[in-house]
Amino acid sequence: DRLRRKKPRTGVRTLAETAGLDLPDVNVGRLVFGIAPRINAAGRLGSAERAVALLLAEDEGRAREWAEELEQTNRERQSIDRDTEREAAERARRYLTARDDRRSVVLHDENWHPGVVGIVASSLVDEFHRPTILLTTVNGTVKGSARSITGINIYDAISTCEDLLTEFGGHDHAAGLSLPEENLPAFKERFNEAVNEALDGRMELMRPAVKVDAPLNLDEVGGMEDRFWAVLRQFAPFGPANHKPVFVGRGLELADRPRTVGSDDKHLKFRARQRNGRTANGKGLDVIGFGKAEEHLSKLQESHRDGTPFEMLFSIEENTYRGRTNLQLKLRDLRLQEA
Repeated sequence: DRLRRKKPRTGVRTLAETAGLDLPDVNVGRLVFGIAPRINAAGRLGSAERAVALLLAEDEGRAREWAEELEQTNRERQSIDRDTEREAAERARRYLTARDDRRSVVLHDENWHPGVVGIVASSLVDEFHRPTILLTTVNGTVKGSARSITGINIYDAISTCEDLLTEFGGHDHAAGLSLPEENLPAFKERFNEAVNEALDGRMELMRPAVKVDAPLNLDEVGGMEDRFWAVLRQFAPFGPANHKPVFVGRGLELADRPRTVGSDDKHLKFRARQRNGRTANGKGLDVIGFGKAEEHLSKLQESHRDGTPFEMLFSIEENTYRGRTNLQLKLRDLRLQEA
């Protein structure tokens, strides 16, 4: 609200402009996904000093120069993220299929950038739903980041390997660690044993699950100016300790033909509306499914062809495109219903 009401500092305004953000229309989501990654990129790939200097800058020329530098650094970070995630995911598949008793992923590559292994580990947890540790080599020492699934305390699992480690620290869901390279094989074995013991046969913990907060009829959502969104946004800011509410919508139908988007056609975009509802003849609500095309496109094509209703899990967010801001549903999961 302060950014909306008051004139922001020169560095903040310049950074927002470089990111393509309009500060009078800024919201928590745009700060988290638009501003924060550019600031964080400096520290991940080098030194955070440039980001601090920009935020404190008062000279327009210097601020713009540093903002453009951060923009370039963030693009570099995104490229490193994509390359590392692609390579790590392929190696994780081979790692897990090599032995039936592997309930965790531990991978090491001396060429991985230490500033992105934590981000990529989180992505692998989402994909494989197993406690994951990604490691690289820094000045001759193996270092990295660990991420976990709900129900497995990764700090406790790493603690069982304490005698193999140089140092470690963290909490239930995330940790950092370092160890001599010669201890890596023993660490992989003992950590996997600790995860197996923590699972204690509860294999359901390794199956993805989404906690649903409430059912929701799409007729109730309305638009940006309606009461539903005005109330929901009061629960922001959302993050690890305050997750966005997840809703389940049932008896839905397509308002247009589903399509893939993105440079690699991995994302899914369509419009959904309540079947036989007040919006049955309307244009429906925008839905975006990041990385969901392969899993759900064929289901939606069947729904479009045969008129089969579907249900989906989603959260609600603002989306700005070509200067216009509207509500958008972010797809979590989807399945067809019996007609």
